[in-house]
Amino acid sequence: MIFWHNLCVFKDIQTQKTIGYGTRRGNLYYLELTSASSHQLTQALSANKSADSEVWLWHKRLGHSSFGYLKKLLPKLFIKLSNLDFKCEVCELAKSHRVPFQISINKSPTLFMVIHSDV
Repeated sequence: MIFWHNLCVFKDIQTQKTIGYGTRRGNLYYLELTSASSHQLTQALSANKSADSEVWLWHKRLGHSSFGYLKKLLPKLFIKLSNLDFKCEVCELAKSHRVPFQISINKSPTLFMVIHSDV
């Protein structure tokens, strides 16, 4: 998408062809659908419904299960794809480890005298 002051242009990511225009009304951009742009927009949206996007959809639906497991569960989606082709940034961040907190030398003499919270 390309934004100008009161205009937004929608382009196909792969071909860079313009598929629609949007005009700004208030804080929203409304898509102007002419017969030509409507047809191009529906073609571009249906082109994204590939096996690749289906794999990502099921990966998210099943709680970020491994792609190896998805390949066993849904082999039809991996006919032309390999489970090694997919890398999920969310899964990688979830598996990262933090450095543990240092041992504190401040000890309270009674219970609940000092309360630490992670907000």
